[in-house]
Amino acid sequence: MKIFRKVLIIGTVILVIGLGSFLIISSRKQPTLVSQETVPQPNIPVFVKGQLNIENKITKDQFSFPSSLPLLEVNKGLPFTDNDAVNLATNLGFTNKPIVSKDVFEGTTYIWNNPNNQSLIIYPGVRRLEYTLKTSYSATNKQLSDSEIISIAKNFLTTKNIVDQNNIAFSFFSYYKSTNNESFNLTTKDQANLIQVNFSPLSLNTKLITINPAASPIFVWILPDGSIAKVSVTKFGEITKGLIDYKILSYDEYLKSLSKAVIISLNDGNISLQDTNRQNINKVTIEKIELAYLVDSPNSNFFQPIFLLSGKADLKNYSASKVNITLYLQATSQL
Repeated sequence: MKIFRKVLIIGTVILVIGLGSFLIISSRKQPTLVSQETVPQPNIPVFVKGQLNIENKITKDQFSFPSSLPLLEVNKGLPFTDNDAVNLATNLGFTNKPIVSKDVFEGTTYIWNNPNNQSLIIYPGVRRLEYTLKTSYSATNKQLSDSEIISIAKNFLTTKNIVDQNNIAFSFFSYYKSTNNESFNLTTKDQANLIQVNFSPLSLNTKLITINPAASPIFVWILPDGSIAKVSVTKFGEITKGLIDYKILSYDEYLKSLSKAVIISLNDGNISLQDTNRQNINKVTIEKIELAYLVDSPNSNFFQPIFLLSGKADLKNYSASKVNITLYLQATSQL
């Protein structure tokens, strides 16, 4: 009888261990759930309407992207309170009372100025601030490394309590050359006299961009001497990766969907899209493609992946016949 009990106990233990191991292995092998549903179209303003003549130079070998991705789910957070705005202003050295105005699109707006020609604008409804420290962009080039530039920008944002150090990750650089104090053109790293350091509220393998393809929701302008010229921050609540993946366009689907691409920038933003019509564009050539997450609105409940397309546009009646063009294309499959 005792031998039988021992055998029974040992058998039960082995069974429990085996079952536990099976469950662990099974959970590890569980495939990502990919939804068959489609994602609503992103909120991208369409200024140039009509069918474009598009030539695609992206080859199938260059089209190397994940087959599926999750959405980024957004807890927008409550609007800034008066105390929130005052605390942010105090951290940045503004102790005077702000001018209060109403913006047509952004709502209530708080504006601070100081004798050093620095200004701070806070839009409580969309949880955004813009802080301008310099209006002159001439500076000695100290040949700072990329890591030094990122560190300067990140330290400013965190030490001034604009963002939490646990909710910020470097995303990408944008390089500008200021032709005068009011005009900035995108350029290469070697030609730039102003570096925009773009950050994401969470660590991603892809860019997080806004309707401006060269900007993220958090960016800092750094001059070649390491001084800070401007800060722009949109503060969200918690942002998390969704539990369900959505199918990303295959190469063949991408080709079929190109007609849905929306022009977002012409000549690096120096040509007004509102004043451009389809008849002014002879041809669009797509030369580069990137995958990014789009912040299409500060009030969005989720951010979705898009394809960031760039290349050249052949224009009629323009001093330069070919200019840079950027288009957005929804990356989740709608077919």
